[in-house]
Amino acid sequence: MNRDSLIGELRVVVGDLYVLTEKEDVVVYEQDGSIFQVMPEIVVIPGNADEVAAVAFSPDGRRLATGSLDGTARLWEATTGAGLHTLAGHTGPVTAVAFGPDGRWLASGSWDGMIKFWDTESGKELRSLREHGNSVQAVAASPDGSLVASGSWDRTVRLWYAATGRELEAIVGHKGPVASVAFSPDGRRLVSGSWDRTVKIWEIETGEEVRTLGGHADSVQSLSISPDGLWVGSASADGTVRIWELESGREARVLRGHGGPVLAVSFSPTGRWIATGGYDTTVRIWETATGREVRRLPPQ
Repeated sequence: MNRDSLIGELRVVVGDLYVLTEKEDVVVYEQDGSIFQVMPEIVVIPGNADEVAAVAFSPDGRRLATGSLDGTARLWEATTGAGLHTLAGHTGPVTAVAFGPDGRWLASGSWDGMIKFWDTESGKELRSLREHGNSVQAVAASPDGSLVASGSWDRTVRLWYAATGRELEAIVGHKGPVASVAFSPDGRRLVSGSWDRTVKIWEIETGEEVRTLGGHADSVQSLSISPDGLWVGSASADGTVRIWELESGREARVLRGHGGPVLAVSFSPTGRWIATGGYDTTVRIWETATGREVRRLPPQ
């Protein structure tokens, strides 16, 4: 495993496991729920023929999905690293993966402009959607599983009915590629981050823009919403992570410390911690309430 590779994707999941991608490998770290104990890797999952661009845990934490530049998505047993299914069908790199809330299906997005739905038990393709005019960079499932959101280099956010694949709405407003999308826990709002340096909040029922959050000096690469729905975290190529109040749009704090672009951000399941990963090859763990950096992975 190449320790000098950048951290391209990061997720914090059930039990506060930290999952990060390093070139062709996926590394899972564990931490104690109250004070941070940086443990040895639980499992390193090799097997992708090219760099891993996306990673997601199933809601029960038992399976892991990855998207690779080799054009495949893969499903793994999270605790052992055993391969379950290779999901082949995209004709370009797979840059986004998201499980439905019941874990029975997976959505994947690719540079081929397609969004594909997969049955996670059989590995079979369920449906394929193509309305975006350029590569798909982000996908997310709504909390109730009824909708999927996608963000694209075509500068749009699109909402789809998960059960049928029918497009609900195309949301236009960003002036650059959309790199990240996330639903609020109550399913009422969608947040998107773009290379136009902004974070936008949308009302799902109407498709109307609620507000634009400006402050980053470079592209927004990743978003995460806290489990209680109070906070939005945005990671940027400007080297900072900003934490915003979702309801008011107020900037609460700015996290600085990465030695380059920050490419990934994720709140822990409790919301107490926020993890960030960057071009400097580190994952940093911060206290949400104070913005204090409390740990670094791998340990320095």
